[in-house]
Amino acid sequence: MGNLCRKSKQTSNLVVKVEKDLRFEILSDISSGYTYTVFKARDLTSNEIVALKIVFFKPESKEQKELSVAWEVAMYSTSINPHCPHITPMLSHGVGTVQNDKILFISLKLGISLQTVLNKLGGMPESLIYFVAKDILLGLVELARQNLIHRDIKLSNCILLNNGASSLIDFNLAWEFDKTKRNDKTYNEDLHAQGSKGWRSKEDMNNDKTEEKKGYDVERADVCSFGKVLVCCLFAKKSERNQLSWGLDEKALTCSDTFRVMAETLIQENPDKRPTFEELLNFDWFQNSPFEVNREKYVTYLKNAYETLS
Repeated sequence: MGNLCRKSKQTSNLVVKVEKDLRFEILSDISSGYTYTVFKARDLTSNEIVALKIVFFKPESKEQKELSVAWEVAMYSTSINPHCPHITPMLSHGVGTVQNDKILFISLKLGISLQTVLNKLGGMPESLIYFVAKDILLGLVELARQNLIHRDIKLSNCILLNNGASSLIDFNLAWEFDKTKRNDKTYNEDLHAQGSKGWRSKEDMNNDKTEEKKGYDVERADVCSFGKVLVCCLFAKKSERNQLSWGLDEKALTCSDTFRVMAETLIQENPDKRPTFEELLNFDWFQNSPFEVNREKYVTYLKNAYETLS
């Protein structure tokens, strides 16, 4: 099943049997990570289409995977504010089976990853990046206020919802941190980063090298990853086989000086010069955006993108 779970033709219409009469019909695969696969599925109790994150066990890695899922459930259940609209809500979780294989699962509100959106539609105009970025940033600020960091910020962990809003997903690497020890170079020295390599900051990557290992500011490492997401939203190229476009008069791949300076600040190598998420929210690009007055217009474009791609 570990191999089957990555092939939608073989998983389509499989039924996930779950305790307490919950049942899910797997419709297609969406994405996969090191320890899990995410499916588009139908909750047969509510008839709602959801994102179903499943861990398929292998005997040699069972304990590690159980801990990973248990940690993410704990993050959703006890730490992450369930009322924050910018963090994708967990709908249910538990133990189940697929063709007699034991699984752990989490069901989430269905969305489309920014990775998929950009692959289909290409780079976003700055106006649309603003609304996506602000939603994601508000989620990150909420996490920081609860002394939590995400640790795996990338395009595939930011999703577009059917109401045009954007939201964060995937909290199995989330971590609690002590802001009072931000400048303590021995703090977090044993925190092994496991996020996606291309999205991590330099100091985060160096922490995996024994000879260079030292503590680092985990929140500002996440800020760097967030900056990379914004830059990718601007410069992404759609797949050659896709003829879809945003339908806006504005052109992608161009940006204001305000955006450029902010992006350079976020991805710079010196973490001490990067802002915290709370400080970033007060940047001029977010506080004095010319796009805010036309919010309804731009959010409609994002809603249309969701409808086109779903």
